[in-house]
Amino acid sequence: MNAEAYVYIQVSVSWVELDSGGSGFRINVSMERSRPGLLVSVLEALEELGLNVLDAAVSCADDAAFRLQALGSGQQGGSGSSVDEQMLRQAVLQAISKCLNHDDE
Repeated sequence: MNAEAYVYIQVSVSWVELDSGGSGFRINVSMERSRPGLLVSVLEALEELGLNVLDAAVSCADDAAFRLQALGSGQQGGSGSSVDEQMLRQAVLQAISKCLNHDDE
């Protein structure tokens, strides 16, 4: 089998209290290899959920590891248009998958 078919991806999400008194999220994304458009795809997924990135540290380069640590504002769990940890994690994983599948074409 092709080793490229298996890419290690780790996504962790936690909710935090922000200095402004509201709630926010902290997300850590890491992959063993970067792909073109990966950062844009992940940020678009966050935007589609109505979340704002307040601060981020990113490390990515061709054929090198991809790492994103971001702090953002948004609503935690509950009803209406709020976002929970699982929804946020799933949206990021789908964005990564979309980028990986597009890269294979």
